[in-house]
Amino acid sequence: MEDPAVQLRRKEWELQVRLAKSFTMTAMRGELAEEDRVWLPWARIVLALHSELERGAAGGPVTPDEAATRDATIRELHRLLADERLRVDLLIARRMAEQNAEMRRSIMDGARDDDDDDDDEGGGGGRGGGYDDDGDGADSDGKEADRRRIRARGGPSDLTEAIGATRGPDDDAAVDKEELVSAGMGGVHEARHLGLPSDRLSPDEEYAWLLHRYDVYKTAAQRRQEAIMLWTKRRHIAGKVLEELYLQLKGYVQAQVDLMAVADDMHSFVFSRIEATDAQLIPAMLKWLHIEFLMWSARQRLTTLEASMAKGGGGGGSGGGGGGSGGESGGGGGAG
Repeated sequence: MEDPAVQLRRKEWELQVRLAKSFTMTAMRGELAEEDRVWLPWARIVLALHSELERGAAGGPVTPDEAATRDATIRELHRLLADERLRVDLLIARRMAEQNAEMRRSIMDGARDDDDDDDDEGGGGGRGGGYDDDGDGADSDGKEADRRRIRARGGPSDLTEAIGATRGPDDDAAVDKEELVSAGMGGVHEARHLGLPSDRLSPDEEYAWLLHRYDVYKTAAQRRQEAIMLWTKRRHIAGKVLEELYLQLKGYVQAQVDLMAVADDMHSFVFSRIEATDAQLIPAMLKWLHIEFLMWSARQRLTTLEASMAKGGGGGGSGGGGGGSGGESGGGGGAG
């Protein structure tokens, strides 16, 4: 009977091959969207490796030189595939960064709209563009495209499973929507999920919402940190190496650097410290750091709301609760 772990890896590889064939065939027909052409290098390497492995499995007499050449080719294709998967992860990380930036703009736009409404004697009015509903159809199409891109990265790994095993229900709801591609403070849909009464939030409602988000992000970040540290210990990755990677990647995330623009430098930095077989650590750390960044952003907005409510003389009870959480707002940064 086939070992379950071997069976899982085989099925994952078969899925990658099917996806790669789909990409290349669609491209050959001229039907591949321009934004999806970035996945073609990954698809071509997968198919080249699949072809070499199939030839080897077919058997037949080969000379020692031919066998050595084939082994060298397979090793090189494995190396190229590891590099390409990292490139794909960087593309997804950039997408996450762009969407996180848009989320923050939405929050600030909504806050400015609230201030304008409060200054208006007539009051009322709907929330600004940051909370527009773009339509379920477009949202569904976007999520399916995101799922396809995530599957193209190679499916679950033991590190991904280790992180997944630490998640709780709140983590799933708040930060596991396509592994942060759609995570965070997601406008009206998120507000309804939390039971808030309307699309337009009062300062007190926004404060309660953000305080909940902060606590969820903090818990998720801590759990991911613990899973990553345990995994790196088992892989015999030195603590000093993990610290160097953490600080370097955290700098990129905090500065909202275009990761593709620094891909070459990042590649050199990462693989001078870890082996290609441990490359899955990098996207896992990037996701962890993005959760920490969301936590920090929520804390910053909470601080702004606390100051505003203090000046207005309202929301005292909520402000006190925020102060308690604020005492731990450095928890993510302390991980470094």
